[in-house]
Order: sequence, then C-alpha cells, then structure tokens
Amino acid sequence: MGVEDVLDIGVNERRFWGLMPLLAILAPLLAGTLLILLGRVLKTIFRLLRKKEEIPTGSQLLKEVKKTLYMQRSHQIKRHSPYSPYSIRTFLSSTTPGTWWNIFQIVITLLSVTFYVVESYYTGSTIIKAKWVIIAEIVIAAIFTLDYLLNFYASEDRLKFFWSVNALVDLLTIIPVIIDLIHNSAFGDDTLKILRSVRVFRLQKAMSLTVSVVAGQALKLIVTFFSLFYVSATIVMVLEMLKFHDALYLITVTFTTVGYGDLSPHTAEGKIIMIVLILISFFVLSYQTSLLISALSEVSPYDSSFHQARNSTRKHVVLMGEFTVSTTKELFREFLHTSHRSLSRLVILAPQEPQGEIQRMLKIPFFQQNVTWLRRSTDIQEDMNRIRVKDAAACFFSIDPFNDNATLVDTDYIMQNIAVKSFSSTLPVYFQVVKSALSSHLRFYPRMQLINYGEMIMSLFGQNCLHNGFSTLIMNLIRTSDAPKVDSVRERERPKWVNEYVRGAANGLRKGRLPPFLIGKKFEEAATFLMARFEVTLIALEVEKERGDKTTVLNPVGYVIRPGDEGFMIAQTDEKVLQITLYRRELDVEFDRFNGEGFRRLMVPLVDFFDDEVTEGELIRLDEMPPASPQIDERSSSSSGRSSTSSGTRERSGSITRPSISTESVLTTGTTSSINDLFLTLKVPNQLETQQISEVTFSNHIVVVGPPDNEYFHLILPLRSTRLSEVSKIVLVHNIQPDEDAWAPLGIFPEVYFLLGDIEHDHQLLNIAKAKTVILFSDPELRKTSTVSQDASTIITIRKLQNMYRNVSIVCEVSQSASGRFFPGSEDIPQFKPKFRWYQGWNPTELLADDDSILNLSSGHIIAPSLIFNSLMCQAYFQPHLVHLIQLLVLGAKPGLDVNSNITLVPIPQNMVDREWDNLFRSMIEEGSVPVAIYRHRSRGKPYVFTNPPPKTVLYSEDRLFVLSNNSLPVTNPTILE
Repeated sequence: MGVEDVLDIGVNERRFWGLMPLLAILAPLLAGTLLILLGRVLKTIFRLLRKKEEIPTGSQLLKEVKKTLYMQRSHQIKRHSPYSPYSIRTFLSSTTPGTWWNIFQIVITLLSVTFYVVESYYTGSTIIKAKWVIIAEIVIAAIFTLDYLLNFYASEDRLKFFWSVNALVDLLTIIPVIIDLIHNSAFGDDTLKILRSVRVFRLQKAMSLTVSVVAGQALKLIVTFFSLFYVSATIVMVLEMLKFHDALYLITVTFTTVGYGDLSPHTAEGKIIMIVLILISFFVLSYQTSLLISALSEVSPYDSSFHQARNSTRKHVVLMGEFTVSTTKELFREFLHTSHRSLSRLVILAPQEPQGEIQRMLKIPFFQQNVTWLRRSTDIQEDMNRIRVKDAAACFFSIDPFNDNATLVDTDYIMQNIAVKSFSSTLPVYFQVVKSALSSHLRFYPRMQLINYGEMIMSLFGQNCLHNGFSTLIMNLIRTSDAPKVDSVRERERPKWVNEYVRGAANGLRKGRLPPFLIGKKFEEAATFLMARFEVTLIALEVEKERGDKTTVLNPVGYVIRPGDEGFMIAQTDEKVLQITLYRRELDVEFDRFNGEGFRRLMVPLVDFFDDEVTEGELIRLDEMPPASPQIDERSSSSSGRSSTSSGTRERSGSITRPSISTESVLTTGTTSSINDLFLTLKVPNQLETQQISEVTFSNHIVVVGPPDNEYFHLILPLRSTRLSEVSKIVLVHNIQPDEDAWAPLGIFPEVYFLLGDIEHDHQLLNIAKAKTVILFSDPELRKTSTVSQDASTIITIRKLQNMYRNVSIVCEVSQSASGRFFPGSEDIPQFKPKFRWYQGWNPTELLADDDSILNLSSGHIIAPSLIFNSLMCQAYFQPHLVHLIQLLVLGAKPGLDVNSNITLVPIPQNMVDREWDNLFRSMIEEGSVPVAIYRHRSRGKPYVFTNPPPKTVLYSEDRLFVLSNNSLPVTNPTILE
C-alpha cells in the first residue's frame, strides 16, 4: 500500500450523530451523581442505626443527611490504612512515585494528541483495517481510565470531583473511545472527533509539578494557549472539511489578527463557531495573561536564586547580615574596587529588599554583572542552596552595630553561621560580632576570622583620647582609596590640606616579601632605604620562630633581616609592594642618583649600607648569620649623642657590625603578663554605690556619654595602661543607671565614676569647661527621635557643647560618615562629585566614592565605626594579615596579645622645624622610632592626618607626629591628673 492510498488527499463527507454522543456522555454523569448521593444517604442511615438503639426521627435523619451531602461532618483523626483514600491521595500528591505518575500522564497525553493529528490524515476505510490504531486507542484510554478511577477513589469529596473540570475532561477523553468500540461505524463520526480533541486539556496536570506561583501561572497560560489553538483547529477542520495544518493556519492568522484572506470559513456553522472561538480566546487568554502579570508583580525578583555562568572562572563571595545604605555602599566600594573587582562576585543575602537608592544602583549594568541581591526566607537550608554556599569562595557576616538589640542580632547570625558551616565546613567565614561575650561561641570553628566590634572600636575610642586623630590614621591604613593624580585639574581646584589628606589616605597597610638586596641588613637600614627609594614606610616584619611558626613584630629595631621574612609597609598601591619585592640592585639605573646627593644625605649614618650588599645569587644562609643576641641596640637619647650623629663624623672600621636579635626578644612583654601587670586595677572592685557622684569637682577628666555597657571595659583599658605617665579620671554619664552586669567589669579600674543625668542639661555639673576630652556615643533611644538622620540628636548636642566650650576636645560617634558635614569646623570642607564625560567613560565605583564625607573624619573628632568595621572585614579577605596587625596597633599590649611598640602622638622636635620629612625619618629611625604620619593643623577648621607624607614634605612648628616607638618600662604608679 502506497502513501497515496493511505493519505486522503480529498475530504470525507461529514457524518454527525446529532445529540446522541452528547447524551451518551451526559448519561454516565447523571447516573454517577445519583449513585454518589444515594450512597451518602444510605451511609448516613446505617451510621445512625448503628449508634442509636431507637429509630431516628425524620428531622434527625434529614439533619444528618444534609450534613453528609454537604460534607459538613467533622473529620476524626484516625490511623489510615495504606490503601485508604487519604493514603492514595497523599501518595499521588506528595511522593516521588506520585510525581512520576503525573509526568507519565502528561507524556501519554502528548502522545495521544500527536496520534490524533496523524490519524486525521487517514481515510475511514483504512483506519478500520489498521488494528494497531484501535489497540493504541484502547491502551491510551485504559491508562486515562485508571488515572480517573485513582483520583476518584482518593478524592476527599467525590461528588465535587465528579463534576470538576479535570474529571469532565477525562470523561470526554474516555467515552468517545468506548462509543467507537461499541459502534464501529461511528469511529469516524465528526462529533466524536471534536470530543476526542478535548484530551489536550489533560496537560493541565503539568501545573501540579511547579512550586513557584509565577512558574505555575506561566505554564497555565502556555497550556491554555496550546489547548485553545488545538481544539479550535480541530473544530474548524471538521466543520470546513480542511486538513489539520490548513485549519491550524486559519486559526493562527485569525486569532493573531493578521488575516491574509487566502483561507476563510465558508459554511454558516464554521462562521458562527469562528466568532465564538475568537471571543473565547480573547477573554480567556487576556484573563490568563492578567493573572500572570499579577503574579509577577507580587513575586519579588529578590526571592530568586543565584546562578553562576557556566564558563565563568570568578568565584562568588556571600554577604549576610544587615545592610543600610551607607554600609552597602562601603561594602560595594571595597569589594568592587579596581584592585579587587576581578577576584569575586557579590551575592548578598539580606533580611529585606534593598532600599530605593540601592535598587536604582543595582539596575546599572556594572552592578548587575557583579552583584546579586537576594532576600532571606524562613528556611535557612533553602537559603544556603539559593546562594550556592558550597561553591562560594568566602562568607561574610556584616552586622549593624547601631541595632537596638545587638545581642539578638548576634545570636541570629551565629545560628546562620552554624548553617553555613554545616553545608561547607572548610569555607572561610569572616564574622563581625558586636558583643565580645558572644565571640566565645565562634572561636572553635575552623577557618573563622572574628572581628570584634566591642573590643576593636572601643579600644579605638580609648586610643583617640590619648592621641588625637588616632582613629583617622587607622581608618586610612585600613580603607582602600585611589591615589590622586599629581597636578591634575581636580587637585589644583582643591585646597592644599585636602590634597595632602587625600594623598595620605591613599596609603594603606600592605604585606610583601622583601628583596634579596635587604637580606642581612638591619630593620632600620631597610626602612630608611624603602622610604628614600620607594616612599614606603616599613613598620613591621613577619619573622619565623624556632619551631617554624611565624609571628608579627612591630618596629623590631636591631633585627637583621633573614630569608623568608616579609615586611608590612604603608604604601599607596599593591604594585608598589610588588615593585619592592622584584627589586634588583644591579638593574636599578637610578640607584646612583639616589646614592648621590639625595639618598646619601638621607642615609648619612649608614654610609656603609651598600658596601657588602647581598645579591640574589649569594643569599646568606641561616647557619652563616651571626648568632642571635638577646640585646637590642641601645640608643642614647642625650643631646650630645644626637649632635654627634648630626655632624656626620662617624669612623669606619672594617665592616659594619650588624647585631641580630632573636624573635622572642623582640617582644618586650612576656606571654605570661596578666592584666594586673599591664594595667592599673584594683584588688577589690569598686561598687556602683561608692562611685556614683552628683557633681564633678575635679578637672582634666574624661567624660563618656552614652548608655552604660560592659564593652566600656575595652574603652577604659588603654586609659589605665601602666605605661602611661599620667592617667585621667573617667566619668560615665547617662540618664539610666547601669545594672550590676554592666558595671562589674568597670569596677576593677580606679577613678571611674558614674553620674546619673543628661549632658545637655547637666553639663555644668560635669565641669565640661575643665574636662580633657568628651566622648559622645550614639544613643539608640535618641536615634529614633528624628526621621531625617539617625545622628540628628548627636549633631544638635555637639553643636551646643562646642559653642559653649570651644577649647574642649569632643569626640563623637556617628552612624553615617555624611553626618560629619553638619558638625562645627566642617564649613570649609569642599564638596566634589565625579563629572561624567562621554569620551572618558564612566567608572561606576565613582558612584560610591564619598570624598567629601570622608573629609569630615579627617580630624579624628568624628568617628564612623561602621565604616572602619566594614572596611576591616573586607580587607581581611584580600589581606589576611591585616586584622592581626590592626589589633597590635589598636589594642596594644594586653593579656594574650604581646606588643613591643605602640603608636604615640609627639610634638615636632625643635631642630626639625622647617625641614623635610626625610630628615625627620632618618633622625627618628636612629632613635628606634618609625614616624608614620603628621597630625597637621590647617588655617581654618579642624586638623587632619597626613599619612606617610612624601620625603620632601616640609614640617611646621604646630605639626605633631604619629610615631611607632618601642614601649618604655612600665610605670608602677602613674600620676592621677587632678
């Protein structure tokens, strides 16, 4: 038999049964409904007769029958058998085999639809002779019947299921096949052809496989669209006697309002049906589309998941926690900086959607490529899968230190950290913790970097009381900033002090291996060379101990550099550190120029520095180096010694002696030092009742304003160091009296008092006019008093106090760095915004640069802890050594953390006034101190910190110096300032 014999090129004559097929379908529906109702009535009667001995009355019987018919009877909790309707219903809807059964039904439906389309091209005589067609129809109908019976048996309300849309579609799919089997001549009946096409609506079962509301509605729209076109094409095919592809073509051009006119309905029935189908498609598809749009509007794009590109080699880092606008900008600024941008992509998991300003920023293509923002759900395990924590390079927990309930926030994120570690125990985690007491819960996790806010920031405030501008110096060393272009238009437009501050702020702490050229040289010689040749300040070394462990040593004066030692330097860029590492003396064409006038003038006391240099090919072996000596070079501080040095009359006798020191001897405090050895403490702690005062009668005191907290322990600790020659009394002020837990760690320190009151009204009782320093912390209760700025209360209080007491040093805490614009002394700070030029392109990270707001922090009187806190967390990822080094600089010597040098603020030596920075550097490095920055006053406004100034910077008499100097011997009885 050929193709021409199988395919019907013509069209068969239409044959209809009239209403007979419809009656054949309606009869089972009515019969089934009556049987279900009769079964419910009989079941009710038997239940009543079984429960009661007497025969129920007619009213009781009607009442119970009504409850049964309307399914109003209460369900009893009982144990179901494996084959009960409840068990079958659960199996079909909630198990994996049930899901596969639904998928199987969808596949069979698609096959039946395809089979029906192919069947439409065959003649009636041929189709009767093809028994495989009849067998296929019987098998498909049997599968549909089995699915119908299973759902009917498992349904909770069988009468409701019997008349549901899905059940009616199944009946319309099964009954035409039964009619064909009973009456063979009706197999090609046109009415049954139309009814058999309804089986396409069984594809609605696919919606049970979706979880998302949007996905379900989108799938429903697709299935409705496909089903409507398919059924419409079948109806037109039968009525207009067309082939299926011609009918589908006519429906498509009609429904899409194209209307080419080459095909059109010719019969009256076809025209009427076409009108009805157009109206139905218009309303149904419009309604389904509106439902999809509504679902899309209700579902946030931040509830999706992170998807990594297949060919991408960039790892992503996960940021979890609380994110304000300022915090988010600072994190973006650090992670997406030009020096870090190519390393990782950001995936943020936050408890809420980003605020409006951040949302607008995330729409920029640059941030779309580098940032994914997701909203946290109630399922922690699901969130870990959404952010793909197993594939992440690191995980960060950013906590808002100004949260009203910091303890609760810490606990929540400790729980999330447990979830992260349960998914990936080897994942590096960087965790910010506000309360020091909770840090003990995280110390035993592997690859965990803790950044303690209470310890770090409070110690920073304490150091700022001793050394003005200390917080700004630390911020500059931590925060990533771009080096300004020398002699640029923008630099010429800015005041001189702004250029100096910005140039100094670009210098940060960086770690790098020292060149072979410096092996065998003393630390001070290497520091002098790096300052003169590269304008870099060497402040510390990472050296090896005897057991192979490494330790960081600040300002190891007299130490001889060995192979493998690495240096911590204050430099502008990583490229500068790499240039130092790759430095080769023999390839330096500019060395002779430096060794001529400028460099030899800087290194007058080290004229033999280059005589016995070590090249790469002849490194000194450890066993050939001089034996370690426990002594460090003693430097005379007498005026005669300094004058002889400045005269330059130094004799040469053979080769320079380079005494070395052991690693252990670099640390001046032993590891067994207790808190009583390092700080002024009391054997019997003071009680709050004895330390509470009503008026301050002494002077030179420090006033601390804010809610009492046991974190004040870290604030007072540096103010009670035994290395101080003088200590000031401390007065804590708040309108709420601290409880015993808050006061207990503070009572061990002497001369710490508490005054119950408010600084705005009780400033005279606090004797502010004679105070040394006033520290004003942000109060959570006062932050709620303004909708304009969280720092509004702090700003108002500071302006009032500084107008009344102009000579008192006031240090305040702000939650946003931009708030510094409203403080006194900030009137002359210029505002600079990046200008867009189409021919230069646009760097999106400039949107995050707040140079004008950072200038508000240049004096150290305004401290933004969250800015320092978040910058330190980011830098800990790119420079793992940085956290420990900052701890050494900020915390100083304390039990468990031994430090041999501290940063102090000292005046300019008289003989260095009007001289250049390189002369000062040489002079102080000889005395065992490393100058790192200038605290410089400007003609108007507050002072600023000039970090790592260039060698040719001229010094003025009013300047002060930040110097990293060795600790002096402990003072057993420091003087209490009165």
